Amino acid sequence: MSNKHPNASSPTAKLVGQSARIAKKIAIQIRRFREMSHKDLISHFNGNRFSSFCSFRTPTTELFYGLEGRKLFSELGEVLIKYAPELKDKVNLDKVIDALKKSYSKQFIIDGKPMDNETVKDMLELAFGDIKSEFKKYTHYIPCVFFVHPSPDEFSLGPVRFIRTPAWLSSMIPIEWAVQDDDETSEQRSVKYYREYPWVACVEVESCDFDASFEVAVYACTTALNAIRVCFGSEATKMVRLSTEASDDLRSAKIWASADGKLEYSHSFTFKSPYGPSNWYEFLNEQDGGRIKSFFGHVIDHACALVEYSELGNRLIDSVNWFGDACLEKSPAASIVKYVTSIERLYMASTDFGVKERFVNRVSKILSDFELSSVDSARQGALRIYDLRSTVVHGGSSPRVGETFLPKAEAEQLARGCILCSEQLYRVVVDAFDPKSPSELEVAMRKYEVEGLQWCIEKAIQRLSV
Repeated sequence: MSNKHPNASSPTAKLVGQSARIAKKIAIQIRRFREMSHKDLISHFNGNRFSSFCSFRTPTTELFYGLEGRKLFSELGEVLIKYAPELKDKVNLDKVIDALKKSYSKQFIIDGKPMDNETVKDMLELAFGDIKSEFKKYTHYIPCVFFVHPSPDEFSLGPVRFIRTPAWLSSMIPIEWAVQDDDETSEQRSVKYYREYPWVACVEVESCDFDASFEVAVYACTTALNAIRVCFGSEATKMVRLSTEASDDLRSAKIWASADGKLEYSHSFTFKSPYGPSNWYEFLNEQDGGRIKSFFGHVIDHACALVEYSELGNRLIDSVNWFGDACLEKSPAASIVKYVTSIERLYMASTDFGVKERFVNRVSKILSDFELSSVDSARQGALRIYDLRSTVVHGGSSPRVGETFLPKAEAEQLARGCILCSEQLYRVVVDAFDPKSPSELEVAMRKYEVEGLQWCIEKAIQRLSV
């Protein structure tokens, strides 16, 4: 005999019921506007000008639903993503709402069906089908600046493949697109733009909406470049970037007047390609460097496959991107804040009292355990950088360009060491504790601090042998 309550319903049924309630509220808003006289409608729009944009068209008329109706369609969009979770991260909310407006109009305005749970469920399914029908698997090609030191014409970091632009153009672009003439086509202008960059980052994203696919591609390529920044530091990678990233203009000009009022001019072309460390390619493909590259690449691959990250995978990719943001930050103070955040995201999974003490103890233990620093030196560095971060955030130092000297390089070295250590420590933590949540990770890190690295390694071996 079932113990289930007779009034209980499945999660799907609850979402359909919630959608029905929202759909009826939208109908009330539509009716409200339809019953307004022309004069009242104009008066309403004069006082609520954005309300006039809240409508959808049927074959015979335009129906307004107002700002309240727009809010309700947003709520309905969020419900649809819960109803069809395979849409999550694969399409933006605006397109979900557009599909719902279309299916709502079809079901209840054009076909005039009754607004019950069955027809509302049909509305959700119709919107879901329209959205899903637009999903495709795309390969994106994003121009970028990367090291030009002699190396093969391509290399990969996880799912992201970097190809020298001339090699990519010769293999991908029809010859007629590359021919220059006085009346350039859109294709030729695009090729001309790509030619300004030495490399193209290529990445394939699993089936989804185009806009979402492009966002994922940019995210994956950005993370790959940030992983490179972790490997080689900010100085060697300061010119490395995607074409989509904010940066100084490639071309710049200045016009100014001296005291006598005479105008002076300057024009410069600032685009350069970094030469890079002489052994960058060998490092990324051999021994420790190859292992680290594989570690980062495996995590980035989750983004393109549109699958959920693990607790530690999510933290690693966030930490790498915080580090990359810090490298690109022009303000030393803001940069230090981001380097500390990069470390905290990796190893601090609790906001309990005593964050500073745990940060200093944890960082110094990790760096000393993996022989990147002595305990005392690491402790002093962690304490100094954390205090400085607190002063910037809570005290009297402002994150502005032109501030007094701040140890940005020391903060970078500390964060870089912590991220590189994660390549080994995270493996041990996963094998020994397999944390699935922040609280479980915090328990694992505290156990590591008390028992030591060797104890964790032995625990990992024991668990894996069972």
